[in-house]
Amino acid sequence: MFKHPTTAAQLHIRPIRHSDLPAIDRIQRACYAPDLHESLEAFAAKLHLSPDSSWLAEHENEVVGYFFTHPWAGDEPPPLGEPLQQIPDVADTHFLHDLAVHPQARGAGVAPRLIETALNWGRRHGLKCSRLVAISGAAPFWQRWGFHPVATAPGYGDSAAIMVLHNFPAK
Repeated sequence: MFKHPTTAAQLHIRPIRHSDLPAIDRIQRACYAPDLHESLEAFAAKLHLSPDSSWLAEHENEVVGYFFTHPWAGDEPPPLGEPLQQIPDVADTHFLHDLAVHPQARGAGVAPRLIETALNWGRRHGLKCSRLVAISGAAPFWQRWGFHPVATAPGYGDSAAIMVLHNFPAK
């Protein structure tokens, strides 16, 4: 039975492990249309290439959200749905790939905790900006975090927007 966390303090944020992929897949399926689902192979490749840059949110040992990110280079996002083959040797960008919160856990502070964790990671690693592709009308959500649209991303859907946030040093 899914229990809704009542406060962000009840959440545990930790790095994603390969054993978490089935739970992540269940959340992905609850959050996205089938044409936006990524394979477990694609998620596993991200974990293999950048094992310390993706996080899971748990409440009472139940997965309630996740955030896959990784170092990247340049303005273009990686292709959607294809397993990453490599991380650029010289990364200048923190690519925020996939944030998902189980529908029953929304409004409990899961997304802010995951986003803060990710943005702090990018700053600590000296990446000059964070970049993402906002899909399904999510651009206003990301604008509240300081991101601004810079281009369209046709490979991610008709209304997808590439958005950027210039990072400041970690505190």
